[in-house]
Amino acid sequence: MLRLPAVLSLALVLVPLTAQEKHTLRYTFKPGHVCWLEQTFDMAQEVKRGEMDMKMTQVTTSWAESKTAEVKDGVAAMESRYTRVTAVSDMGGRKSEYDSDVAGSKPGPQLAGLADMVGKTTRMRVDSTGKVVEVSADEAMQKTLEKLGTSLKEGTEMSFLVLPKDPIAVGDTWTSEQNFPMGPAGDMVAKLTHKLVAVKGKVATVETKMELDTSAVKIPGAKLVAEAASGAFEISLDDGLPLSARTEMVLKSSAESTMQLKMTIRQSTKQVPAPAPKKDAPKEASTGK
Repeated sequence: MLRLPAVLSLALVLVPLTAQEKHTLRYTFKPGHVCWLEQTFDMAQEVKRGEMDMKMTQVTTSWAESKTAEVKDGVAAMESRYTRVTAVSDMGGRKSEYDSDVAGSKPGPQLAGLADMVGKTTRMRVDSTGKVVEVSADEAMQKTLEKLGTSLKEGTEMSFLVLPKDPIAVGDTWTSEQNFPMGPAGDMVAKLTHKLVAVKGKVATVETKMELDTSAVKIPGAKLVAEAASGAFEISLDDGLPLSARTEMVLKSSAESTMQLKMTIRQSTKQVPAPAPKKDAPKEASTGK
């Protein structure tokens, strides 16, 4: 799914407490600040059951303009407007490509709803630790997300690295919890352990390990278990903006399952320059008389 981390529109303050060699991490919101985000969702699945052996892949990329509309009592009101979506999928040999910037391009049935995202806006309120207080969208956007089998609330929360309340030193860890929606199959619950692994020059690096509880996920013929799950963030201490963010999860069915399933999900976000204005279509030459 498309996860739209408005986190990249925030500024991060890293205040060194020299005597204790610890750092206080907080997001600092600037009213009117605008940035552009590129987000990619990459999923690969392999399903085996009896003589059936099917492989499926899907890569979806979205671009959004994220703006801090206002800041009140330390809570920022954020808006993210989708401007472009691309998708490439191969569902057992049924291939589909889509680019909202290409006239006449249409997503295949398995990606229905993507075209409706362009031009839509989501809104959220988030505090200085990265806790999402509220999310909302117009009715059309809500219906679009339902078509894609995703949740606005969980999708938004997955966009933010939740920061520790207390000062930390390099090597220290903190924890948080997160729901991962899996469409009609249900939700996974993750316990996240974040670690400040380095502060080099003007870049702080955070690594995340995930413990996934898949007990609520119901897939006929398969009991899903987590094989590996991790994430990493690089944050600029100079301008406060994350330089990169990525997560990866590998899920598989248990050995006793009648259907063997392996699923790899990768998500990444990065800030990108504002897109160049689209060129007007060439005008027909006047014939004159």
